[in-house]
Amino acid sequence: MALNITYWSGSSNPNVPGIPVGSEDIAVGAESAQSAPIPANAVYMSLLAGEATRFAMGENPEATATSAAIAANERVWVDAIPGRLIAALAG
Repeated sequence: MALNITYWSGSSNPNVPGIPVGSEDIAVGAESAQSAPIPANAVYMSLLAGEATRFAMGENPEATATSAAIAANERVWVDAIPGRLIAALAG
């Protein structure tokens, strides 16, 4: 399964995230896997988990069993920090 990340631009309407500026899938498995760097024009990210997933964000992150959790088929919204990476792990 995968963690789908969609990167969004900002918007003057607080109920609308803007427009998509990119997306990628991270393969979710038994070992932590990293995304590409978050694009410079991203303000928000939506993370859509295909299965229960743990995730972390940072300069060189590693997702662990105690990292933030997303349930299977759940979408969460996170503020983007351009240049940082997302790490994902099954669980």
